[in-house]
Amino acid sequence: MSKNRYADIAFPTAVRQLFTYQTDDPDIAPGMRVWVPLRNEYAIGMVVKVHGQKPDFDTKMVAKVLDEEPILSATLLKLTEWIHRFYYCSFGEAIQSALPVGLNFTSEKKLEVTDDIVSQPKVEEAEILDELRDSDVTLNDAEKRWREGKSKHLLKKLIKKGWVTVWEQPRQKVDYKKVKHWKLSESVDPEQVLTELSDSQRSNKWVQSFEELLKIELPVKHQALLKQDEFTSYTLKRIEEE
Repeated sequence: MSKNRYADIAFPTAVRQLFTYQTDDPDIAPGMRVWVPLRNEYAIGMVVKVHGQKPDFDTKMVAKVLDEEPILSATLLKLTEWIHRFYYCSFGEAIQSALPVGLNFTSEKKLEVTDDIVSQPKVEEAEILDELRDSDVTLNDAEKRWREGKSKHLLKKLIKKGWVTVWEQPRQKVDYKKVKHWKLSESVDPEQVLTELSDSQRSNKWVQSFEELLKIELPVKHQALLKQDEFTSYTLKRIEEE
């Protein structure tokens, strides 16, 4: 048994196998997200097991642990492993579906110039490197920016050389839905409002809707009011304006 520690990592791809990396972080634990080198990128994966069993192949190091505490419990890890085996999806895909929004594998790929430039870059290479250093560029934006001619091959070459690295950055993806509610303003006396209206004004549809609104226990959802015959989009808009 090796004294080194290793972490089995799952990725949210269709590849069903786990990938083993070496780690020197004493606090790493199953259920944490990590940055690890994967092909020519640094990808986000989920630790599913930590052990001391050295694989029969050379292992790369975990670059960084993204979480201070596990964001996936041992119970959910067992459940997602069962889903992975029963439905024949990858372990990472099962984990992806179980993680809460904002803590999953949703990410964007960013480019970063490394300190491992061991030779003098050519003029065209130096121009790309300088531009990447001065701005926060995603891989997608860079591929659009340098997508033609020699520049396209230069960007790939810089990544292959290790002068530019691709990092997956966690990105919170939340679609907040606003729900409109109705309640009376604290500065408004409804009885005084109605008293000050003339007879002709009281015949307006929005005033009639306002009188009906006063009979309802507030707050109430906007959509719930629209389902009632006494209210329309027009009358509610007039009440809001008034």
